[in-house]
Amino acid sequence: MSADGQEGTMKPQTRPRLATKARLQRDRLREKPVLLFPEGVLLLNATAAAVAELCDGQRTVTEIVALLATRFEMPVDALSQDVLEYLGQLRERGLLQRLTMEDAAS
Repeated sequence: MSADGQEGTMKPQTRPRLATKARLQRDRLREKPVLLFPEGVLLLNATAAAVAELCDGQRTVTEIVALLATRFEMPVDALSQDVLEYLGQLRERGLLQRLTMEDAAS
């Protein structure tokens, strides 16, 4: 079971959102994006930062992958598995919440 108490992999209709304890910002010294949380910091590459900033609870996983495919000019199939794996890693660290369509509407 993941840190947010939810099992299983993310489904395409899931609407991921960064956990309230996580903040995406730019490290002033390194001029690189970072994900801050109470237990530490993750240094992000451009792709990881793009994924994290799209996790707003409004977009589905499918929509996030499609936007990234357009932004990075890559086929959806080439990005899909990598994005799902990264979202799973964020969720395992307790940095991501999974929302259903009902959760996002409220």
